[in-house]
Amino acid sequence: MKKAELIVYSNVLVTCAGEGKPKTGAELKNTCLIRNGGVAVNNGIIEFVGNRDDVKAQYEPADN
Repeated sequence: MKKAELIVYSNVLVTCAGEGKPKTGAELKNTCLIRNGGVAVNNGIIEFVGNRDDVKAQYEPADN
């Protein structure tokens, strides 16, 4: 199981994720909602965004 410095869970996550590249301009209007989502972060970089169960299955809190 991977370690994450920060794990955040939310009833609804809003993401502007693009297809392999950051969105810009008008593309930012196209958002995605993830219900019961989670985010795993390490060194200030988002490593994983997805379903809460997927985050819990792949990540655990890092020992601080």
